[in-house]
Amino acid sequence: MIPREEKFGKLSLFFEEETLVPVVYIYIDFLRGSECDPAGKSGLSRLAIKMLKMGTKRLSREQLNRSIESIGGDLDFSANHHYISVFGHVISENFNDFVSLLKEILTESAFRKDDFEKIKRETISEIIDSRQDDQGVAYRNFREMLFNGHPYGRRNIGRRCEVESITYEEMLSWCDAMLHRGKIALGCAGDVKKGLIENSLALCLDSLSTMEMEAPRILPPQKPSGVKIRLVNKPERVQSQIYMGHLAPATKQNHYFPAVVLNTAFGGTFTARLCNEIRKKRGMSYGAYSRILRARTNDAFYLWTFPSAEETASCLRIQMEMLRELKEKGITSEEFDFAVGHLLNHYLFAIETSPMRIALAMNELSYELPSGFFENYRDNVKKVTIQQVNETAKSFIDPENICISVLCTVDKIGKEIERELKEFSPVIEVVSYDED
Repeated sequence: MIPREEKFGKLSLFFEEETLVPVVYIYIDFLRGSECDPAGKSGLSRLAIKMLKMGTKRLSREQLNRSIESIGGDLDFSANHHYISVFGHVISENFNDFVSLLKEILTESAFRKDDFEKIKRETISEIIDSRQDDQGVAYRNFREMLFNGHPYGRRNIGRRCEVESITYEEMLSWCDAMLHRGKIALGCAGDVKKGLIENSLALCLDSLSTMEMEAPRILPPQKPSGVKIRLVNKPERVQSQIYMGHLAPATKQNHYFPAVVLNTAFGGTFTARLCNEIRKKRGMSYGAYSRILRARTNDAFYLWTFPSAEETASCLRIQMEMLRELKEKGITSEEFDFAVGHLLNHYLFAIETSPMRIALAMNELSYELPSGFFENYRDNVKKVTIQQVNETAKSFIDPENICISVLCTVDKIGKEIERELKEFSPVIEVVSYDED
């Protein structure tokens, strides 16, 4: 069901033909992400990949966009911790024209210095604008606390002062490493023949990379010690944003799937225990959720709530108490049955179309997941027992060593938060929402 990796020269190729709709989907992953950004240069990966959108030696930015749109195509670029992605789609009858434009972007990008300065200005404006997103600010601060200097704590968009320091020459060097000296993966799905892919785009990508450079190995992050609270002060907030959590198990660890079932039962759905207690019974927050994130090593397990300012301190205390109870008592058989059923059924929507299956297959490579991770996902969920889940709760859930980020108006509720969580002996710091 999930396409397998094939080798085409140095290239990792994923392919699935599907002719129901005359559209072709293309995904190109350069397996060097923001984890490779040099210290003090956060945002370099994202800034560099955006340069590919600015036109080629032959076409300006506007001409390139018009050329793509005129053939029924769409193309975009993104950066995350582990890889840089170029992705798009086009109607199948114009596939060759789309590939020609894509090859031109990858081999003949203009890299104009004026465009570089423009992207820097646009990025800095985005960073400033993002301060108005209370949820995003709280989440960024949570990750910075939890990962504490580790690459996973960096913002993909970068810090303002660090983006300002990136030079044109550093951008060119990074693009050279990404395009010509690292690993590349190509995924194609839709109304196209494999031979056409191999003889056009795959051949071009294989010729790009010499694979001289390996991405640096990222060590697992350190577990937090004690209860650490960061109050992110923003004036006149009537609603708070709360993120709290610690490290999640890595996908290669034996208790990963029991932890996934545990999280689903506790806070993975709108009807799970956390939302039922915080929203339905107490009316403190419209939603209350928990998540386990995947990465090459340990990412985050977190809870997210957004109570009113008046309910913030109580909401924090109740969540801490719920984590203690979860650790001690685990979940019930009814919660277990629901969580397993939800995961088994929900997974089918994740593999509904060929582009979705290609994306999962490429994630397996990009995130260095165990071989067959998605193909065997449902079988691995079925193997989990409630005993394993509750044993995992005891070893994994750790409310005594946790990071908490609260965006709020500190002079209104800071003292109350300190009183409500006094028994947890927290270390509390206060920062401003607009700190870079």
